[in-house]
Amino acid sequence: MGLGMGGPMGLDMGMDMGRSDSAADETGGRLSSRGDEAPPPAVDGGWIDISLPITAASVPWPGLDSPTVARPARMEDGDSVNVGVLNVCLHTAAHADAPFHVSPDGATIERVGLDAYLGEARLVRLPNGAPAGIDRAALLAAGLPAQGRWPRRLLIATGRPYDGVHWPTSIPAVAPDAAVLMVERGVALLGVDVPSVDPLDSRALTAHHILMDGGVAIVENLRFGGTPAGRYWLSAVPLAIHGGDASPVRAVMRPLADD
Repeated sequence: MGLGMGGPMGLDMGMDMGRSDSAADETGGRLSSRGDEAPPPAVDGGWIDISLPITAASVPWPGLDSPTVARPARMEDGDSVNVGVLNVCLHTAAHADAPFHVSPDGATIERVGLDAYLGEARLVRLPNGAPAGIDRAALLAAGLPAQGRWPRRLLIATGRPYDGVHWPTSIPAVAPDAAVLMVERGVALLGVDVPSVDPLDSRALTAHHILMDGGVAIVENLRFGGTPAGRYWLSAVPLAIHGGDASPVRAVMRPLADD
């Protein structure tokens, strides 16, 4: 995500962005306030959940509201089912950006191709917390080849992940030279464990534009924990939200044997 603004962004998605200061609203809806306190859990069949979760404490961006959930139907009140209504910024927790996020003529999230979000991926870990950001030198130091094709789906553990709750003062952003290299080397999806591929105060959003103009899908706010670098099968498909500039994803991956 990138705002490139001095204040909060209105998503204009027909949503009431009313704030709730607790994990339960007046209708009894509840979201966990638990943050990123543990490594990603393994789930059924060896899949690893790398999604930063949506909680009542989630901070999508300073000035934007945390999620709330209402329960218009509750079994404890005599209803036959429980029904929840989620009110959430589309950039909360693990999410995929659509080209429309940074370009008025870009594809909205329901129109993006799905192939990039499914298939073989490589997770790399940047050394020393990437003090200079995600630049060419850091990517080569993480094991990507100086020549030839790079992985079609590239996941980057920066060493300074966002926990979804405590907003960072800075992040390891993608440098323009690295963004250009990703396009040139055949990357179709970039997944990172921070809220944006650009610096948090960027207005130009250069990395977003280079990547999306080059056909690279962007997934932000992943949670790798102690997952080792290597080859994985990835699934991080966005929801078909009509007119959306982004979508939450449930990102999971499963180890593949190295060649």
